[in-house]
Amino acid sequence: MGKVNSPAAWMVAARATTVYLSLAVAWIMLSGQVLDALVSDVETRARLETAKGIGFVLFTAALLYLLIYRQVHRLNGVLERQQQDQEALRESEQRWIFALEAAGHGVWDWDASSDKVYFSPQWKRMLGYDDADVGNSLDDWSSRVHPDDLEGCYADLQSHFSGDAPVYRNEHRMLCKDGSYRWIIDSGMVCAWDDDGQPLRVVGTHTDITRLKEAEQKLRQASIIFESTQEGFMITDGEQRILAVNPAFSRITGYSEAEVLGDTPRLLRSGRQGPEFYRELWRELNDTGGWCGEIWNRAKDGRVYPQLLTLNAVRDEQGRVSNYIAVMSDISQLRRTEQELEHLAHHDPLTGLPNRVLLRARMEQLMPVADREGLHLAVLCLDLDRFKHINDSLGHQAGDDLLCQVAQRLMSVVRAEDTVSRSGGDEFLVLMAELRDIHTATLMAARLNRVLEQPFHVRGQELFVNASIGISLYPDDGRSFGELLQFGDVAMYEAKKAGGAGYHFYASALTERSQQRVRLESDLRRALEAGELALHYQPLVDLRGGRLVGFEALLRWQHPRQGWIAPDTFIPLAEESGLIKPLGDWVLREAFAQACTWHEAGLEFGTIAVNVSPRQLDQDDLPALVRRLLQETGLPPGRVSLELTETAVMGQPERARSALDEIFAQGIELSIDDFGTGYSSLAYLKQLPFGKLKIDRSFVRDIPGDSNDVQITRAIVALGHSLGLRIVAEGVETEAQRDLLLELGCDVAQGYLFDRPVPADEAQQRWLSFAMEPCRRSECN
Repeated sequence: MGKVNSPAAWMVAARATTVYLSLAVAWIMLSGQVLDALVSDVETRARLETAKGIGFVLFTAALLYLLIYRQVHRLNGVLERQQQDQEALRESEQRWIFALEAAGHGVWDWDASSDKVYFSPQWKRMLGYDDADVGNSLDDWSSRVHPDDLEGCYADLQSHFSGDAPVYRNEHRMLCKDGSYRWIIDSGMVCAWDDDGQPLRVVGTHTDITRLKEAEQKLRQASIIFESTQEGFMITDGEQRILAVNPAFSRITGYSEAEVLGDTPRLLRSGRQGPEFYRELWRELNDTGGWCGEIWNRAKDGRVYPQLLTLNAVRDEQGRVSNYIAVMSDISQLRRTEQELEHLAHHDPLTGLPNRVLLRARMEQLMPVADREGLHLAVLCLDLDRFKHINDSLGHQAGDDLLCQVAQRLMSVVRAEDTVSRSGGDEFLVLMAELRDIHTATLMAARLNRVLEQPFHVRGQELFVNASIGISLYPDDGRSFGELLQFGDVAMYEAKKAGGAGYHFYASALTERSQQRVRLESDLRRALEAGELALHYQPLVDLRGGRLVGFEALLRWQHPRQGWIAPDTFIPLAEESGLIKPLGDWVLREAFAQACTWHEAGLEFGTIAVNVSPRQLDQDDLPALVRRLLQETGLPPGRVSLELTETAVMGQPERARSALDEIFAQGIELSIDDFGTGYSSLAYLKQLPFGKLKIDRSFVRDIPGDSNDVQITRAIVALGHSLGLRIVAEGVETEAQRDLLLELGCDVAQGYLFDRPVPADEAQQRWLSFAMEPCRRSECN
């Protein structure tokens, strides 16, 4: 709107006034002259002059009325238009505010001249305030800005006021009514300035970006993990085109990100797995949304390596696959460690021959074949005569060289289907398979003696040794590896008594032994009902702190006539006779009940470990039994752990995995018992929910003197820790063993160094009274 005193308005007013004066002067002069010409009578002239004046007044009044009316009418129109414009402006501002608030933005309007600020309802609600909680001063805003952010807000405002920034924009934290802070992005602009160039009015918006900040933080963390993790990551689109890989992927495969972007994972295929493998992989991935397993892939340099791969499908809101995410680990080193450990666990480190563990496994594989085909097996136990004299006089290195040459000669004369093993010291074993005639074992014994009669050349000296050989037969003399080994040793000592350099068969009273076995089985069935069985408890001690961390429950049988019967005698009998299932269930119930008693008494006993037989694991009701015992006793599941051997798990791996997963889900800890004595796949075991690994006593027995056992123990501890398992050592009997195990990183130990297995009441008196104190040897014994 223009100014009232503009030159155009003044000129219009001047012209109108000039016209009016001209007309008035002309009227006065001309009307007087007309009257002088027409009227001479003075009285008549006076009346006409009066009428003329009245007419002039009436005319000018009418003219003034018209001018004033016109001006007032025009002014009213202007005011009405101004009012309409102001109303439209208010409606526009209100719509603007409504639109911003509907979009989730708060609005503020700062009148700088009065230092008053308008805060919209959404501005207040965003921070949890009611209308009455926030005033209209600038302090109502600045007092709620986080102290660390206020300086930056003022700096950005000044930057906008000085013209350095076209708008004011700042991210800061604002105090909410509940005392928390939320991230806000504040934007504004000066919309009115005074004559000195200072802001008069500043209007802006206030938007909550807390979720965006949190998402940015999560994205930043994910990016750090993506970039720094040791596992390779690969992200593809729904068509399997590679979108992104991380540095670990490039390190594992040898391909840079630029080389694989836009390509598909097929460039990694090694060719070792056929189409059926990939069909099954994609079937599971499509059905369940994920797949995890081992796969062989090919690196850029052509190297084929084993890989642990996890695949996941990401679906959009319509359920379509938008991305695939692959996480991969190169397990080559794990495989090599597994192979080395397996070799160490199953072979003699000195001669490279299979050890007793592997020999047992091979014999257990051959037994069913012999039963089915009606064949025999023979175990030949060889002990070198006069070896101790050679070892003592020439030294251990010479003795080791001699043992290696003996091993080579034995291997040179046995059949392809036979197995030569070194069981320790100067003792060797030969397992002969598929014997149709036991006379073949006689011929082999004679051949072994002949080959050993030839002189050995060790360190420039000619040495002579021979062997005493004991022979036991399967199934005539025994049906287990332990029995055949025992009886072969008996026969070997008979050969030594005869002067050595010969062989001797084990002569057993088979009928008497069979009768004794039947009686013992019958007694064992009765023992379960007669209360002759009991659990003894051997402490588990933390090697670092010397504290009690639990007990292992061990089954004992006190026969009414024979006294205590060793578990090695009646447990195999229970396994073969089918008694192991009720026996094992009884052990579980007793151990749970004892743990409950100690728990309710407030005693700190850690956990009670219970051994589970392979036969029990084969039963479908083991998880249900564990669940029922937990419910019946009310015992916290963390007070009991179950121990299983590798053989028990690997017999039926998928069935065992299902049962173990179900037991683990109930909160029960699981342990691998007698590790290193079985035949297993570490790659499979590491997928099972085990928390502990127990080193078999056979590896502990000869440490620290036997360097081979030390290396095996070291490898087991390292491997177990790499899989996140706690390591327990069995059969610790000396302080030297304890100290070495502690040095190797073993976590827990049990054995006669600390205490023998004792009844529950004695364990309570000897251990639980000071369970919170470190174990001192005088107290442990």
